[in-house]
Amino acid sequence: MSLAQLDLELFRHLNASAALAGWRLEGAIAIAQGLVYLVPVLLLGLWVFGRGFQRLAAVSALAAGGSALLVNQVVALAWYRPRPFAAGVGHNFLHHVADSSFPSDHVTVLAATGFALWSSGAWRTRPLGAALLGAALVVGWARVLLGIHYPGDVLGGFAVGALAVAALRTPAGQWLVAGLARALQHLRKAMA
Repeated sequence: MSLAQLDLELFRHLNASAALAGWRLEGAIAIAQGLVYLVPVLLLGLWVFGRGFQRLAAVSALAAGGSALLVNQVVALAWYRPRPFAAGVGHNFLHHVADSSFPSDHVTVLAATGFALWSSGAWRTRPLGAALLGAALVVGWARVLLGIHYPGDVLGGFAVGALAVAALRTPAGQWLVAGLARALQHLRKAMA
């Protein structure tokens, strides 16, 4: 069995039946669309209320999420994978544009910021990173359940997120994060 066939079989197993309704449907939609908003709330909270390493961790997570989304755009331009509903596969419960399915932007942002916070030097950000990684798993599940992503799209989001964090650990990435942190610090002082 090829990876594409395995991905399709997993999708068919995880995608909800046509009978999904009520609070289960509304809950899955809320998870699929809403949990990604944890990212700006947590990063802003770390920036405003955190100290030294926590602020730097927030900036690193912001850079990771942004660069991972940029990579997603390049991947989507290079390789169009139709979403399950656009390919006539499974049941769709969430209106979505029929753009490329791979990788999942929602999962990518949550995974990139989660990996960045979890692996930062600020020990207090580690639980926040773990929470975001857990949220990425739950969001990925909900998006497959609702028929707008394949499981492979979710795994792709985790991979892109991890690669973005790894790229930011290089000297060039550290230079970028330090510059962004300085710019944000100047902005913060100007607003005070």
